[in-house]
Amino acid sequence: DASQAQIKKGYYQAALRWHPDKNADDKKATLKFQALGAVHSILSDQQKRAEYDSTGSCEESFSSIDWRTYFSRAFHPVTKDGIEEFKTKYVHSSEERSDILKASKKGN
Repeated sequence: DASQAQIKKGYYQAALRWHPDKNADDKKATLKFQALGAVHSILSDQQKRAEYDSTGSCEESFSSIDWRTYFSRAFHPVTKDGIEEFKTKYVHSSEERSDILKASKKGN
């Protein structure tokens, strides 16, 4: 019973982790990323989610997904103003400190 905000946040985190550009040497990463997109398309659509919740499946395949529309709905467009707004909120924030600590512990 995750909220739409929780689903979106979880999707963003997992998408960053499994994005093929970040895992060029891992052929399974692309499949995981595609599966993640399919799962997110079901969970973020109330009708598809209700169908999945009641039946345990949903007629969805990678080939039937309009990826351009899907990603344009899932992600906000990147703009110069958006980058500046993010920078203002993120730089020197507790989130930035936490990210730096996590990265240093992982050796990234």
